[in-house]
Amino acid sequence: MGEKYDSRLARQYWDRATEILMDKFDEAAADLKRFKNCRTIFQETYSRVFQEINLDFDPASAAEVLIENHKKYHLFSDTREFLDTAGHRLPICLASDCDIEMISGIDDLFLFDHIFISEILRSYKLNQAFFKHIIGHYQIEPQNILHIGDSKQDIICPSQLGMVTCWINRRNETWTAPVKPDIEVKSLSEILDLLSAA
Repeated sequence: MGEKYDSRLARQYWDRATEILMDKFDEAAADLKRFKNCRTIFQETYSRVFQEINLDFDPASAAEVLIENHKKYHLFSDTREFLDTAGHRLPICLASDCDIEMISGIDDLFLFDHIFISEILRSYKLNQAFFKHIIGHYQIEPQNILHIGDSKQDIICPSQLGMVTCWINRRNETWTAPVKPDIEVKSLSEILDLLSAA
């Protein structure tokens, strides 16, 4: 953006990009015949944003930056304790709306029981097929699976399939989707307390 850059404008463009990105993911989840990976969705999002704001920048290069930044994940302060403590009692899987390349090095974080990735499953979390893979893998009743997440994608379909859902509301937001989570917490530490009480 060069000389046009200012923080207010950057926030405005970020919000607009997020809105377009969520729409693109919703469209991709609804398309049961044609799967688009995240890289493609990111490129389409940037292409539209750049067109709207008249910015001359390559959408493919912007998508590459986003993917590279995704690989540099930072843990919340409660993550390590949760994985180590709950992982001794229960199998923990990772379920992610991402491409394979976006979670490189995730094995260094924790030895997950299984990893479910949209690019491999050819579906996103807003498509019940994603969670049917998880239920089928564990071959237990859905009500015996706790799915923890921080977005509507983590709550809607698992709830519809009978899984127990937990929304981590770290930013004290208001839930707006019609399907509500079974549990709302502010941190993974609260989930450890619930598991200890069970």
